[in-house]
Amino acid sequence: MEGKTNDAMDFAALRQRYQQTLTPGQRAEFRRVKSPDDLRYIPALYRLLRGKRPWPQALRVAYCLPYANHRENGDSLGTQLVKAKVSEKRLFQILRSQPPNDLAYFRRILQQTEPTVDWNRLGSQLFYWGENSKRAIVEEFFMEQYGEKGPKRSSV
Repeated sequence: MEGKTNDAMDFAALRQRYQQTLTPGQRAEFRRVKSPDDLRYIPALYRLLRGKRPWPQALRVAYCLPYANHRENGDSLGTQLVKAKVSEKRLFQILRSQPPNDLAYFRRILQQTEPTVDWNRLGSQLFYWGENSKRAIVEEFFMEQYGEKGPKRSSV
């Protein structure tokens, strides 16, 4: 995770480093935090970032690392959420919420669905988290849900 711009960041490599270099106990610390800012108080964050300053964008990405697996060119998050039968009400809860609640709701959906996505895409959405990122996830969901195959029921 070099520099402060998304262009220099490889989110898939960050996810791999999280899985391969942190101990199970250190990964558990990531899962226990209540907010992205709480990550600043765990040593594992600084090991993961390899001495780089934990700016807010990096904290948002790190906050969600435990709850989504990586597969290069994997299905979009919207597709994964449809497959997991996530309720559209829950997605609109994220869309309508303000920080930091919106990210906490998003993380809960990741916890419950444990999607396998392309981390370079998800990492970029988290890095630039805001109205456009949230809206893109909702749009992906509805495009998948109401695509050519017709409507699919969701219940989570």
